[in-house]
Amino acid sequence: ALRGTSCSGISLDGSMTASGQRITSRILEWDLGSDNQLSMGHSVVHYINGDKSFTSVTLLGYFPILTAVSDDGVMLSEYDVGSKLDEPYTYGSKKSYTYDMRYVLENYQTAEKCARFLVNNAGNYPYCVNIMATDENDALVAEIAVETYDGKPLIRDSSTELVKGVEWSDPACICVVNSFASKGNADQLSVTVENIVRWKKYAEFYCGQKNMTLDHFKELLTSERISDNLENIRSTQVVHMVIADYSEKKLQAAGIRCEIDTRSEKIGYKIREAQLEKVPYMLLMGDKDIENGTVSVRSRKLGDIGAFTAEDFIAKAKEEIDSKAI
Repeated sequence: ALRGTSCSGISLDGSMTASGQRITSRILEWDLGSDNQLSMGHSVVHYINGDKSFTSVTLLGYFPILTAVSDDGVMLSEYDVGSKLDEPYTYGSKKSYTYDMRYVLENYQTAEKCARFLVNNAGNYPYCVNIMATDENDALVAEIAVETYDGKPLIRDSSTELVKGVEWSDPACICVVNSFASKGNADQLSVTVENIVRWKKYAEFYCGQKNMTLDHFKELLTSERISDNLENIRSTQVVHMVIADYSEKKLQAAGIRCEIDTRSEKIGYKIREAQLEKVPYMLLMGDKDIENGTVSVRSRKLGDIGAFTAEDFIAKAKEEIDSKAI
């Protein structure tokens, strides 16, 4: 089903990070269903095809690529754009760009080669889409314009001229939302609230940053309250957030909704407010937690339940989500 989505992504090169290596993130938003059914089908699937393989962060039984990374460290993620003229969706004699995403992950070793293949085949696809491709050295956005009235298929990088009225001040990072951003392609960025809000928020949070740690990167992504009022990066329709940390060669993915409360209010006030809002768990970090690499966890029902490593708490939360305990 075609829909108005609010997905987004950001990639910082090593000149911005404390590790000197790239960090890439994508946030996938979708209609979660009447009872959050979509989030209950989260899966991380490792596909093996002979001597080729890649890992997909997806939904059980859903084989097209949403977010995936190859053994060579190429990460691909897709962002619906659609037709500027709202033309009907047609698929007769067309190919699936998501299956071509799988093909390039299995057969090409760099982000540039993956993006180039997808752009060169744009005329075979049924639907306009952005595909962000990153590796250790590059971050690119393949703007897949499938009809001439939507522009031309191209690879956008940090030097590409943007549509009129849209600014991005830092060439060391690149942003993607549900619109083309290159000059000459269909502009649903400067005129669509959910797109321009996310674009400007990413610019505010990341442009000009230096020595960015992975923890601070995550903190900025989750620093705002979730909102459906088209004013923040994340809405209640977040399916997953995936982060590729090239310094550790790790892919991090979690479908757990969270917020960081950075207000200057007292801890007791924050806890009471969270309990009134029926937040199932509150995580606190003091000096001892930072020293030990743990978080102190407070349950809305049970109170203080002790210190957990991040990995242990995520496992506990996912188990309770899967069993519908929370």
